[in-house]
Amino acid sequence: MILKYELFDLDDNLLYLNTTIDILLLENNEWIKKTYTTSEFSKIRNQNNWKVLENDLSFINFSDNGKNGDDTLLIDVKDAIKNKHFAPAWTMFINSLVSGHIIGIITARSHKSINIRNIVKFIINNFLNAQQRKLMLNNLNYFRGMFKKERNIDLIEKYLDSCYFVGISSKEFIEENNINTVEDNKKIAIKKFTNKVNYYANLLNTNFEIHFSDDDKLTTDTVEKCMKNELSLDFLNCDFYIMNTNSNNKEIKI
Repeated sequence: MILKYELFDLDDNLLYLNTTIDILLLENNEWIKKTYTTSEFSKIRNQNNWKVLENDLSFINFSDNGKNGDDTLLIDVKDAIKNKHFAPAWTMFINSLVSGHIIGIITARSHKSINIRNIVKFIINNFLNAQQRKLMLNNLNYFRGMFKKERNIDLIEKYLDSCYFVGISSKEFIEENNINTVEDNKKIAIKKFTNKVNYYANLLNTNFEIHFSDDDKLTTDTVEKCMKNELSLDFLNCDFYIMNTNSNNKEIKI
């Protein structure tokens, strides 16, 4: 048996969230305040004609420090789901949940891990229909039996405990790791996830797969190199797959 694990970027990959970014853009030698969506900002973020607002206010809505505090991300996710703003990897994500596969969400946002976990818990409890949820619980029981764990007790909570949720710009992540580019920090997070699920695979003495999707080309290019030149050499029992959901939505085996 080959175990399958999936990693997802959040914005514009799972959902089109209405969170906005405020920056100063240089136009005609003058700094003008501009507001962008995440997809709009991704097109200019590597340019040198913009700067952040003072006191880190540009990305405050991508953290837990705004007016809605720890509920900031959940509110945006609820709104996106209500309006059916599903991004290309959404169906794959839902299938992963129903299948009981351990997942990871790695986002450039700075939300605490618990708040990212809470959106997945909300989706399981409120988006999955009764049939999907029943199938998910059956699959979770199957996997727990495979690992000789007790069944039918707090299945969703124990499942979420096994998953991996990280905002790579969060205080908790930055304190644990050196501050790098978005791409390098996602690479660090993917390495941590790979180590985590490799432990599970070793318990069963079996091979495993990791599937990663992201809408940002610079990120997928960086991660593809990492998977090819580092991870695939360190984890010979793992096959790595990557998909850029902003291009052709075709998964590539590394």
